[in-house]
Amino acid sequence: MRPAPQRPDPDRKRHRPGSRSAIARGRRETAALLAQQPDTDSILCATDLLAIGCLQELQARGIAVPQQVAVAGVDNTLYGQLCSPALTTLDNRLAEVSQTAAALLLDLLQGKEVPHRQVLPAAVIVREST
Repeated sequence: MRPAPQRPDPDRKRHRPGSRSAIARGRRETAALLAQQPDTDSILCATDLLAIGCLQELQARGIAVPQQVAVAGVDNTLYGQLCSPALTTLDNRLAEVSQTAAALLLDLLQGKEVPHRQVLPAAVIVREST
């Protein structure tokens, strides 16, 4: 006999990966940073979504961006262009990096000589948050 399937508990909080959880984490991390370093005047976040959470937390506290705290992210996502203030970001050119990595891997699998080091330039996209 098979056990009856368990129904999900509607009161149980589940981790939902994606934009909402990253933004919430950005808010939490910003709150923690400001608790430890209240005189912070700039914050660089590892991703644009974390930076958007940072912007939200700063705005909720009445901290003016960029006048009091400058904020920047990494990824150059569409979200960073749409938030207010628009987010300064490091465009790491992920599509180009992915294509280059795939081409190098194919060359390597075919026995071709590949460079041991590949440098792809990134660009800082300056917007309203800095």
